[in-house]
Amino acid sequence: MMLDTKKRANIYPKNLIFRKLRLWLAACCLIMLANMAWAQIFPAEKNCTRYQFGIWVEKAAYPEKHPFSSISLIKRDPYSWKESSRAWKLSSTKEGGLIVVQDDDSKIIWESPTKVVLIDKTGMRQTLESTFPILFFETQYLSANSGVLDAYFKNHPVDNVLKISTFFLGDLVDMEFRKSKKRVESIQGASSNVWIWTGEKDIPGGAIPGRNSKVPFDLVFTEGLQLVGWFYPSNDNVTIEEGYEEFVTLKSWNDPLISKPVYKAVKHEEKIMVSMSDGISLATTVFLPGNSDINEEMALKGPFPTILMRTPYNRKRYWDIFKFVSRGYAVVIQDTRGRYDSEGTFLPFVDEKSDGDETISWVAKQSWCDGNIGMIGASYGGMVQWHAAYKGNPYLKCLISQNPGGPGHVDSPYQRGSFTTGYLTWFLIVGSTPEEFEKAKRKSLYDVTMTLPLIDADKRAVGHEISFLREFLKHPTLDDFWKKGDIKRWVENIDLPVLFESGWYDDVLRGTIYYYDMMKGNDRKNQHLILGPWRHGFNRTRKINKFTFGDNAIMEDLNYINVRWFDRWLKGIENGMEKDPLVQYYTMGENRWKTADTWPPKNVKKEEWYFHSKGMANKPQDGGWIGLVSPHKEKPDHYIYDPRNPTPYLCDVRYNELNPPEDYQEVERRQDTLVYTSELLKEDLEISGDVSAVIYASTDCRDTDWLVRLTDVFPDGQSIRLVDGLVKARFRKSVEKEELITPGKIYEYRVPMTWTSHKFLKGHRLRVSIASASAGYLVVNTNTGNPVATDTEYKTAHQTIYHDEKYPSYIILPVYKEGN
Repeated sequence: MMLDTKKRANIYPKNLIFRKLRLWLAACCLIMLANMAWAQIFPAEKNCTRYQFGIWVEKAAYPEKHPFSSISLIKRDPYSWKESSRAWKLSSTKEGGLIVVQDDDSKIIWESPTKVVLIDKTGMRQTLESTFPILFFETQYLSANSGVLDAYFKNHPVDNVLKISTFFLGDLVDMEFRKSKKRVESIQGASSNVWIWTGEKDIPGGAIPGRNSKVPFDLVFTEGLQLVGWFYPSNDNVTIEEGYEEFVTLKSWNDPLISKPVYKAVKHEEKIMVSMSDGISLATTVFLPGNSDINEEMALKGPFPTILMRTPYNRKRYWDIFKFVSRGYAVVIQDTRGRYDSEGTFLPFVDEKSDGDETISWVAKQSWCDGNIGMIGASYGGMVQWHAAYKGNPYLKCLISQNPGGPGHVDSPYQRGSFTTGYLTWFLIVGSTPEEFEKAKRKSLYDVTMTLPLIDADKRAVGHEISFLREFLKHPTLDDFWKKGDIKRWVENIDLPVLFESGWYDDVLRGTIYYYDMMKGNDRKNQHLILGPWRHGFNRTRKINKFTFGDNAIMEDLNYINVRWFDRWLKGIENGMEKDPLVQYYTMGENRWKTADTWPPKNVKKEEWYFHSKGMANKPQDGGWIGLVSPHKEKPDHYIYDPRNPTPYLCDVRYNELNPPEDYQEVERRQDTLVYTSELLKEDLEISGDVSAVIYASTDCRDTDWLVRLTDVFPDGQSIRLVDGLVKARFRKSVEKEELITPGKIYEYRVPMTWTSHKFLKGHRLRVSIASASAGYLVVNTNTGNPVATDTEYKTAHQTIYHDEKYPSYIILPVYKEGN
């Protein structure tokens, strides 16, 4: 049958049209499905804000209410409060990926959650691929990151661990997050919750190698695993989606009784040379609150309460002052004498009293100061506050003393007469040029301090003399040189509120102990103490080396507490600060924050744990033991101490972090170390307070050292350092006068350690070890009795530790129990 050509002609165009229409519709559907998928993965409206110290510094908003709209990022300069805008554009690839076009025409293309192409404005491409989803932790990428994770979770369910990759210093680095804690808040009358996933993030290294190279970094997810923010808990840096602010530190900053950031921070005077009474001028920078009109450049005249910081580390490095200036405080930062732009010669620990006091008086006379001055600073910046307070200057109203260095014979440069060679890194930083210090870091600083004589350590390290270091070595006793810096001589003048902040593994915890005991012992009111599981870089980490604390180890609201402190004592705001717990401390092992009315806590009882052995305490596998029963007839323990091969202290002096909780089980196997270990604990045992020891010992030399260390022995054998202390035989009575010993004679040595709060868990053991060196941290005793600085010979010592009825050696533990 023949088909009618006319009909055929009529049918063909119609079929062709339908066919093309079907193809077009199919293509549209595929595109729509792809776009719909990515539209769901990359929600158009995740307006979010980044806050620093409760102050917004970046806002990312989606002005167009449809998928793949532009992102407007508004940034605010914390020093001028000026705002600037940048724009990003979201769009999709043909394959359903996401393109982020930045305002300089560079691009980030997610071809999949685990594959990203970076294209710079010149067209240069870099492809990044990972096993894990790739995220970028800038404020404007919150929606993109959330979508990437949504897509990834569809094919990769997660339970309690999430691994991601991020771009860091030109390459991908992996990060791991653990589902940690649930936070529940009442939002508009309804209960809502999020989950915090805790992790760590790499940061660029600073001046001191290895210090704080990783910082805690946490993600915020909804119950349905939607990413809504992230934050650095240690520095109050928060990026959060609108509507979730109550789950992070912004809840604290919303306190109605805290000063609000209504001023813009204005750099008023970059460099003012403030004259001291001896003619030396000190470089000083002043920041004043400015007009709330962002177009007004003039700083307000005040007067304002003022916060003073004095530092040897360059006054230009302090970038976080806007948290105070924006809330109505003037901030003054000064280079100490002989440092950076200040005139004079730097002599650490000695010349800070008059400079500090005179600077306070100068600040008080300025028209912008209302006469209420407080001080804040860490480490050396914590110590100089006490020197500035020595006269009782009436304008100085309060301190925030953060891990302050103590006087010269408390923690640096001497600890009970033993020179702290571990601080050589610090001595080199402040006593040499940056170029010289970089060269010194490549040397073995351990070898530098082990080579005799010690007086020439500076030449071996940087090639020239460091005058203040040599001056220190000339004064091994607590003589008039050091007594000039002993603040206890002026304690009757010092009566003001102080907030102490330090950590159990802080290099200079002894400084905090010294000043706190001084104030408490003289019945000073409003002495508040915060002690965390931190090293010298306090409140920055949840773990030190391999020793991990709880996810709550960071005190997230510490900056808020500091502002409240100044509000109370400089502005007179009745915010209840003086009613807060006087002591907040972290018990390791239990990993819990606690409060007390005093330190040590009231429920502490001193227990004496005695040493026992069969004369074989230098063999850990069948060595000595400790317990509450006092000894009777027992053989003493012996060991040989060779200062040419001294017992090591486990720290890397280059890092300038000298009190880490290292595993000492290998050190305890040495023949020059005695070990006394408890039975397995049948129940938890908490200690909170100061630890010390009493040992009876003899040697065949005229001088030697005795080190006592307390560790927590885990079920797997790890022996983690908690506290230790060393006494030099020649200073057994006093550090004011050397008194050599008689070889072979038995002496009593009292060995103070430091504070701690730790819970030994059931199934763990306590261990005490005794040695005669702490090489790498404290100067090695040559055993000759010669002057330490100029000695050029070593002598081997034969040591004996006694533990019998007449000479019962023991450690004193501050045992905490309810009802003690």
